[in-house]
Amino acid sequence: MKKEDSTFVNHAVEIGKRVKRYRGYSHMTQKELADQATVSQSSITRLETGETMPSVFTMINIAKVLHAPISKLLLGNQCEPDDQISGIVMKMKEIISRDPKQGQALIEGLEKLLDAVMMEYED
Repeated sequence: MKKEDSTFVNHAVEIGKRVKRYRGYSHMTQKELADQATVSQSSITRLETGETMPSVFTMINIAKVLHAPISKLLLGNQCEPDDQISGIVMKMKEIISRDPKQGQALIEGLEKLLDAVMMEYED
């Protein structure tokens, strides 16, 4: 195997792991994700195991269904902070829509955390 081939395989495996993790966050089965992203379940299986890389259009559909920033799925923690913040905000919106009371508790907790961090900068 050429070095370029192994690099591609490593990237595909990492992307697959991230898709699987976000699918878990969304409490979706492979079949549910496949149906909503209009691909076959075997395509999701091959993606999550790193056996294949779908088209950009398919990855965009998967990201939309999972409410995940495409950059986060493709790049992981290598993406820009703004993309990471967008991902956090999307997760918070989902929590708030599912359980407003839990969402409010999450917001209050984050406000306390941010206040504590900001106090460190003021010293």
